[in-house]
This record gives sequence, structure tokens and C-alpha cells, in this order.
Amino acid sequence: METVCVLDNFEIIDPILIFQNLKPIVLDICLKEAEKFNNNIKWYVALKLKLKKLVADHEMNTTQTFHGIAQTILQIQDNIKEFSVQWDEAEGIIWNKIDKFIQYGSGWVINSIECSDLNIVCYKPIYSGTYVPTPKKLDNKKSTINIKNEDQRCFLWSVLAYFNQDQKHNRVRDLEKYLHLVNVENLEFPLKIEDIPKLESLNVDICINVYDYAEESDTISPLHVSEYQSRLHKKNLILLEDKHFIYIRNLSRLTLANAASLYIPTPNRLANKKATVNILNDDQKSFLWSVLSFFNEDQRNNRVTDLQKYSHLVNVENLEFPVKIEKIPKFESFNEDICINVLSYEDEKDIIYPISTSKNRGRKHTITLFFLKKIALYSSEEFVKIVV
Repeated sequence: METVCVLDNFEIIDPILIFQNLKPIVLDICLKEAEKFNNNIKWYVALKLKLKKLVADHEMNTTQTFHGIAQTILQIQDNIKEFSVQWDEAEGIIWNKIDKFIQYGSGWVINSIECSDLNIVCYKPIYSGTYVPTPKKLDNKKSTINIKNEDQRCFLWSVLAYFNQDQKHNRVRDLEKYLHLVNVENLEFPLKIEDIPKLESLNVDICINVYDYAEESDTISPLHVSEYQSRLHKKNLILLEDKHFIYIRNLSRLTLANAASLYIPTPNRLANKKATVNILNDDQKSFLWSVLSFFNEDQRNNRVTDLQKYSHLVNVENLEFPVKIEKIPKFESFNEDICINVLSYEDEKDIIYPISTSKNRGRKHTITLFFLKKIALYSSEEFVKIVV
């Protein structure tokens, strides 16, 4: 997959006007790139925004990227009208995502538009279905399950692998007993990526995300991002060689490979205050380990292995990791004796300010955390416990 920075550092901050300016530029790039790909392409556009909001008279900033959906055009030179239809659809999807984030984020407003990226790849008009071995580097991560099928239902078998509790046995015959869990009525196999929303409409508790794997760079990038991320069953797949789906059983491990590590060291000036405990972890559960550190009587030993024995003290049922700040009230609702306050630290000015204050003051256990954040290839976020 090739990623092209279409424009950066926009002076316009109205996304609607940005889309109007981007459309002819993106079309021109697609037409030029399509010449390398026999004029058959799969593409999607992403818009990266800087947003701000005021919290306790302090300005907070965040950067969010909003993706359109992956779309396919055959012989684009002869299908400019089809591109226009797809562009309007992508614009509507991105704008709806921005609108939902601003409403859901309670106070976020667009500060600036950082850049827009066009992701484009050659589309081979072959349906998914032909078995493809897992590339060696990807296989070595032990994060995927590749069902060796002889039919054209690799998508279905990969989805069913999610439900299989016996991960040592993932042959087609092992998965057939789960067929009743997924409704595929009127769906044609091999399944096209653009038909995934049809499956999601038939299965209202399922959402499907699909990634592309670049073997040379050993990285993954999204091809299809579901609009139903809060559904009960979230399944992540990789599409190999544009024709064979495999199931991702551990997305965290794959993103860790891209981001090197999700652990963020405590800034020096903050560490020198001797007032925090930063749990060295290689998972996405810094929130949980920081909370459990509160209960640890031996503060000299705060490794993950030391804290696991306290796991029974908190209820994290149905809580998705990494925990987002806006989900902390959900955690508090499961743990009626705990309230969580979150602070942020600005290293350059050596100042501390609140970003989330619990409404449940007076509970037995008041836990205060720092929220550290760094920007890498993948955004990394880390909770650090404050020693009281």
C-alpha cells in the first residue's frame, strides 16, 4: 500500500471546504498512480485534525485521524463519475465521524487541519478465497490464525476462528460447529470487503475491521474500519495479497511491533519528585496496573507480576483496554468503592493540571493517576499512579 500526503498545514479549518479543495487533487493522484496498477485501484483518504478544548481554564490539545472507507475502482480513467460518487461517500463518512467525536468528546473544537493522506494500492480483481500462507515475519509474531481452506470462504472461517475456544485446533472441520453463530444469508462468497457492512447488518453484535499487511516494512494499516466499534464481538482480520483473509487473535502484539513499545517512561522532572509509580508493562493495561499499585502494600516491588495477586480487588468486566479517559466512569460504576482522578503533566513547563475529576468523591478509595502520552507511528498512552 502506498501512502501519499496530499496536503499538509491547511489554512482552512472547515472540513467541508477542505473536501472541496482535496477532491480534484486526490483524483489527479489516483489517475497517475493507477497507471502503475493497470488502472485498477483500491483507495481511501484520511484527514488528521488537531483539536482543543478548555478544562479548568487550561487548554487541552489532541490529534485525531478520521478515515474514510476503502473503495475500489476498476479502469478509473473510464469511471470518473464513480470516483465522484465514492468521494461523496467518503466525505460523508469522515464528516460524520468528526461530528460524533466532537459531540462525544464534550467540548472539543477543531483547532487546525494537520494533513490529509491518500492510501492507494493496486486492486487485482480476484475475489478473496485462494489460500495464501502467512508471511514469515507476520507468522513469527504468533498473533494470527490462518485457516487452510480449499473453498472460497476464508472470510467466514476467519470470523468463526474468533469464537473457537480451542485455539490449537483451527481447521475448517473444527470451525463448522460455530456456523450457527454468524448469519450469512444472501451473502456471496468469496466475500468482497465492500460487502462487509452487509454482514454487519445481519449480525448486530459483530463488527469487522480489516487490515493490510506490508511485508517489506512489516507493518499493518487499515483497509476497512467498521463504524460499529462498540459492538460485543469485534473481529480483526488481515487481507493477504488482496485475496485471502486471516484472523488476528492479538492485535495488541501487532501494534506493539509497529510502535516498538506502549510503555512511556516518566519524564525526568516528574520522576525526580519521587511521587509516582510507573509500572513497566508490555501490554495495554497501564490503567489497571496503576490502579492495582494503590493496593500494593510493598511499594518497593511494583512489577506486573507483583500486582497480579490484587486483580480480584477490581472489576474490569467488559472494560476494553487500553482504557480511554472517557471510560473511567464505566470502571467506577463497576467498582463502587473506588473513585479515579486523572492529571496531566506538561514537561516543558513542569506543571500539573486535571483532565478528569471523579464525580464520586467520598468513596473509600480515591486513586489519582497521571496520563502520559507520546506520539509515535501509533499513538501511545500510559497511566502512572501518584503516590499519596
